[in-house]
Amino acid sequence: ESYPNPARSGATISYELPGKSLVRLSIYDVLGRRIETLLHGYRNAGRYTAYWDTRPVPAGLYFYELSTHGTRETKSMVVLR
Repeated sequence: ESYPNPARSGATISYELPGKSLVRLSIYDVLGRRIETLLHGYRNAGRYTAYWDTRPVPAGLYFYELSTHGTRETKSMVVLR
């Protein structure tokens, strides 16, 4: 889940892991180009947050993808100016 959505200067993405896992959290533009990888590493079970500074990117629709061992989830986020 990301908030605020729409975002202006930044957004916080929260997620929960049921067990220890390799986690990758990446941001993509509407053309599918990876803009940034916010996280790539092992995390223990628990709730986490990651912050994305949206100031360097233009306004528009973006997607964030959370990949863990055996799962992949993609959600959208709007950046406004």
